[in-house]
Amino acid sequence: IPHGNFIDVFKNQITKSEARGQLGIAADAFVFLFFGNARIYKGLENLIGSFCRVAGPDANLVLMTRKAFDASYSDKVIELAKRDSRILVFTHPFFPNDDFQIYLNACDVVTLPFAEVLTSGTAITALGFGKPLILPALGCLPELINEDAGILFDAQDPEGLGTAMTEIQRWNLEKAGAAALGCARVL
Repeated sequence: IPHGNFIDVFKNQITKSEARGQLGIAADAFVFLFFGNARIYKGLENLIGSFCRVAGPDANLVLMTRKAFDASYSDKVIELAKRDSRILVFTHPFFPNDDFQIYLNACDVVTLPFAEVLTSGTAITALGFGKPLILPALGCLPELINEDAGILFDAQDPEGLGTAMTEIQRWNLEKAGAAALGCARVL
């Protein structure tokens, strides 16, 4: 059964500049975003490690997470993130729907490094905001994007995520964003 999109569910009125200003992110930074619940299967340790290895000094990783399911894992992720000042962590028990536009419009790319997954409402939400995706080639995720809307990586390859993060920084993000939105519209 097709998942459907969330294009009309979330407000999308804030500009990239306004969003970055609210989060304290430089206008010229390359911003990767993960958003969702902090849970072990979501691969946040891999994301943090890959970001630290491959991102330049002008990059940021934004983690918009909930501590709702596993507070001890969330605390572990927060401690890992504190080791690199380029990583910004925002936690809340429940983010209001209107806040999603701030985080999604502040980023360049949404990165979802799941170790296990079947489907992802998070990926579909990102597409609805016109955000290119970095996804593992797992579950039905490969069906969500085409080669213009994001990068699929091999979740078994220890360098796969880092390679994808390096590659996407060379992309035409305006074109990729339009392709991502196009993918959302057919859901």
